[in-house]
Amino acid sequence: MNMKLLILAGIFTTGAFASIPCSGNQNTPLCCAVDVLGVASLDCQPPPGPVNSSEDLQQQCRSVGLESKCCALSLLGQAIGCTNPGN
Repeated sequence: MNMKLLILAGIFTTGAFASIPCSGNQNTPLCCAVDVLGVASLDCQPPPGPVNSSEDLQQQCRSVGLESKCCALSLLGQAIGCTNPGN
């Protein structure tokens, strides 16, 4: 019984971590219009729908004409400390 529970917990945990497109300090997925020298991103907004992977974030942002970013901080459409998903 305990072994089955452990296996199920492992499956659900692995799935949860596999679906995170942004990690570390840059854990906020955003769609942004402009990247300023890799320091700040402007006109950022959350992706239009739930994000399941880096590729999903990129597709969603492209669908609204924006670039996908993983950012450390977002305030009033401006984001700081952004990287490309998967970096």
